[in-house]
Amino acid sequence: MPPVEDARFTEAITRLEAARRRWLTGGDADVSVGALAAGTEGGEGQLRLLAEAAQLRQIALRPVAPTQMTRVAPIPTLDLPLLDQALRPMFRRVIAASNERAHAQAVIGLMANRGVMAHPFDWVPPKDGAGFPEVYWPLADWVAGQEPIVQSALTAASWEDFSPNARRKALVELRSSDPDAARALLETFAATLAAEERLGLVETLLTGLNPADQPYLESLLTDRSGKVKTAARRLLGRLGVLAADDDARELAAFFETRKALLSRKVSIELRTKLNQVQINRISTLLESVTISQLAHALDTDEAGLVQQWSMKNDLMAELMLRALIAGASDYALRTYWERFKGEENTGMAMLFLIAPRLSIAEIQTEALVIIRKGRLDALPLLAGFIGHEIPQALADAILADPRVRDVFKVPDDDTKSHELTLARDTLRLLGPILRRETAIAVRDRLQGKVFHPADPALDPLHFNIALEGHA
Repeated sequence: MPPVEDARFTEAITRLEAARRRWLTGGDADVSVGALAAGTEGGEGQLRLLAEAAQLRQIALRPVAPTQMTRVAPIPTLDLPLLDQALRPMFRRVIAASNERAHAQAVIGLMANRGVMAHPFDWVPPKDGAGFPEVYWPLADWVAGQEPIVQSALTAASWEDFSPNARRKALVELRSSDPDAARALLETFAATLAAEERLGLVETLLTGLNPADQPYLESLLTDRSGKVKTAARRLLGRLGVLAADDDARELAAFFETRKALLSRKVSIELRTKLNQVQINRISTLLESVTISQLAHALDTDEAGLVQQWSMKNDLMAELMLRALIAGASDYALRTYWERFKGEENTGMAMLFLIAPRLSIAEIQTEALVIIRKGRLDALPLLAGFIGHEIPQALADAILADPRVRDVFKVPDDDTKSHELTLARDTLRLLGPILRRETAIAVRDRLQGKVFHPADPALDPLHFNIALEGHA
């Protein structure tokens, strides 16, 4: 309530509030306390006083916003229509079924593919917007407190007019058409940005990476951010640039080259059985040392390293894959992947690490092989790499997997609660990635047989099917 300096006004407020309390207890108030009711009596006097008391509460006693509140910018204009009001409660249940980012990306991606967006009162993207459709980037900027600005082409003059997300997107587009102009903007402005934003912009150099980028990347090897230096080394590694590095020599010291007695086959293996501290050190070094540097320290080249790297240790095999993805040539990466994917433990999660370096057709082919091996981990990420609503061949392979087939069986008296929980978890994974026709077939198989039609477990399928009108 605003401060009141007029003593008479304060007294009037006290009298009218007293009249209100009198009415609440069933009696009549003293009409003489009101300016409008003075000189009247009976019902008319009470009504006049009531009108005056109501006006006091509605106008004179309005609360004042706390001084620590800040004004929020208007929600930006969105490029797609919002989800129908009738589907919003179901959407909230589906999106809340898991806290995993991949789950939200699958659900939001399915909706965008069908031509609708989530209502901002139900869900907003994280500040970075990474992994979500580009139509949500203005909303991510709004969440981050960035004012919406009408944007033109990205130039030195318009640099400050772009939000971080929009700037990154514009740089990728500019790298596709004019790599030198995009790099020139980075050379001019990147050093003034915070480390995380600078890292994201440096990584845009991957688009259209070419030998002309080498001088700038080499200048980043002295950047004040360790992450930026690592990104620069990896990009130089993709260009085949070799630089002496103490970390590479330290990493190479953990390995040795062995030759089999009979087959004479050469392999690069760990020197000794390592403790956890040493394994952690290897992992850290592989994040910063390029494959070319390690190969040179081991007296071989990229091709020799990936052919000779031992697959006996699952952890070392996976760490090498991650290092190759980060900073190696396409040839070295694909050569190693052909060896790695034959290992028993290779699943979807590993495929998604390499997916940014593959075409959509290649991802589909590799995913089908892995699914048929019975590896169904990380399914929500699948749609994000190959386009939401996965091809029918992949959907059929998933549904034909024995474990998926078993959890959808009609329960009997011996069905355990954990089996039904597994079925619910499976539906949560499948709902956002299946084509609508496949979702209908799965729902018809389960509805009324495995689950009651109103069971929340079917919500992912119901939501997928209900989006038909927006396809």
